[in-house]
Amino acid sequence: MNQKRIKICIAGAGLAGLSTAVFLKKNDAENLFEIDLVESSPKLGGRAYSFVDRDSGLTLDNGQHILAGWYSATLEFLKICNSQFQLNFQKKLEINFYNTEKKYFKLSCPKIFSPLNLFIGILKFDALGLKDKLRFLKIRKLINREAYSPDYLKKINVSDLLFELKQTENNIRYFWEPFLLAVFNCKTDEINADVFMNVLIEGFSGNGKSNLLIPDKDLNSLFINNAINFLSDNAVEIKLNKRIEEIFKNNQGNFNVKFNSGESNEYSIMINAASFFRLNEIKLNFECDLPKLKTSSIISVHLIFKEYIPEEILKNNSFGMTGLIGTNTQWIFKKSERHLSLVISGADFIEHNGKKLIDLDKEEIIKMCTNDLKNCLSGFDTLEISDSKVIKEKRATFIPNIDSINERKKCNSNIENYYFCGDWAETDLPSTIEAAIRNGKKISEKILKNFYK
Repeated sequence: MNQKRIKICIAGAGLAGLSTAVFLKKNDAENLFEIDLVESSPKLGGRAYSFVDRDSGLTLDNGQHILAGWYSATLEFLKICNSQFQLNFQKKLEINFYNTEKKYFKLSCPKIFSPLNLFIGILKFDALGLKDKLRFLKIRKLINREAYSPDYLKKINVSDLLFELKQTENNIRYFWEPFLLAVFNCKTDEINADVFMNVLIEGFSGNGKSNLLIPDKDLNSLFINNAINFLSDNAVEIKLNKRIEEIFKNNQGNFNVKFNSGESNEYSIMINAASFFRLNEIKLNFECDLPKLKTSSIISVHLIFKEYIPEEILKNNSFGMTGLIGTNTQWIFKKSERHLSLVISGADFIEHNGKKLIDLDKEEIIKMCTNDLKNCLSGFDTLEISDSKVIKEKRATFIPNIDSINERKKCNSNIENYYFCGDWAETDLPSTIEAAIRNGKKISEKILKNFYK
């Protein structure tokens, strides 16, 4: 084994970059790797972070992130960082819904093996009629991969697939649209059917995999703080406010990296975990295909109330998670007795009063959301809002359309010791926390294999 220390630069300290460093050092038994984790912004976490709101004094997440039981790499990462105790594990899949007729429905799946739990939950779901439920059962073909080959699925979108499966309007309205918007953050005709199939199989083929996991604390406490402690204990140097301007591969096969400060360092291995839309901002002296992906936005709205929100207005469930049907506001998360977090996915393609939601100002968004809540929740108009906060993530995710399949393949760099890493890389998953961390683990395993036989 070569005992010479290997210098590694990880560009980007979002969850992909963080997890790559954590998985590398966790398995670096001989302490071979000298790692610099470089971030151009003043914070870690990328698109999953927390901040203290100056007006309310509350620690707010930049968006509501939901984990699931099938997030194997994420759970492994949290265990390494000793953060797994900050998750609430749903005992069974359970979600509340309200529609604009102020009718309440509960999807509650029994605590049994998937996908049987989902089918039984759907059969008991009052929002659907008998015909809807019988049509829904056709998806068992998808989970077992009985009827569709991956090659075929890569050529069609989810709208086409649901049409082929004869899914009813009610099925789409009360199950598929809420599910797809939450996971993929875009319209059904923009989702490649093969990526959808991968999520369906992972999420509904095993005991507890479909159950949701919601952080008990803020995102920094869950993902960032303990990861920093782990990396510091393992001598990983974290460099904030440091932007990479140039990467040159020299005659020795190493990478000369120049920073905005004028500093230049040499590394044996380069891992580019920056956002895909920032990759072309770095000058290279070697040919490297860069993915061209479309992005989609998410709007998060925090509402703080003067009084407690009674259960007669918003029913509780195991996670305080409620879907709204027929409104632009899609999800409500009850953060406390006086604090609601609202989520609007795909805010680029939804319009209100002739404007895209992402282009609305704060006051327009708050008014729209409160009207949505009044239309769905009996008695909501009696509550008084004391404070509010609107957060726009304009490039929150990439859109996993048919074109994205070939674009993501470009992330398999043919440059020796140069790696792309991120949720946008070729993971066969949509833009999720699990995709980012799973790719970080994958890249770390490739590197470890070269030095640990």
